[in-house]
Amino acid sequence: MQEYASDFIGKPLFTRGGERAGYVKNVQTDARLSALRNLECCDDEEEEFILPLSALAQAGKDALIVRSLTAQPCKNCRPAPFGAQVYGEDGALLGTASDFLREGKTLTGILLSDGSTLPADRLAGVRDAAMVSLSSPARRVPRPKKARASEEEGDAPVKASPDAGGTAMRAAQS
Repeated sequence: MQEYASDFIGKPLFTRGGERAGYVKNVQTDARLSALRNLECCDDEEEEFILPLSALAQAGKDALIVRSLTAQPCKNCRPAPFGAQVYGEDGALLGTASDFLREGKTLTGILLSDGSTLPADRLAGVRDAAMVSLSSPARRVPRPKKARASEEEGDAPVKASPDAGGTAMRAAQS
């Protein structure tokens, strides 16, 4: 069965003693969007609080059982970017992030609004939009360095000398 980051949203929270603690309104991920870290919650008076995912004793189909309401949330986390536009490295709009596939706490994929998925390990960055790299790391070709004027004229390239002041290189160029 496929797990989604949104599986937690809207579920009621209960303590082990059966007392209702509130509900989950969103999830938070680490900065790299590689793992779920926190739950953004509200109590019955709509006061917001954050619980680390580790505070859950049980995540059931219909409700979440909380081990501790006083557990400290993970720091440097961000709300999961549901609805963020997703672009490829060429600037092409790939779609909108409608959900995130997960295995336990680990995020494995980005589910786009058209139903297609992208591997989460291709995510290059997330701020106002998500950027993904679709090219294989093994196939990446480094950009050629801009040739110096002496190389363009047909001279052999000048290699840097290990001397601290670079005097040998300057002498070779003059």
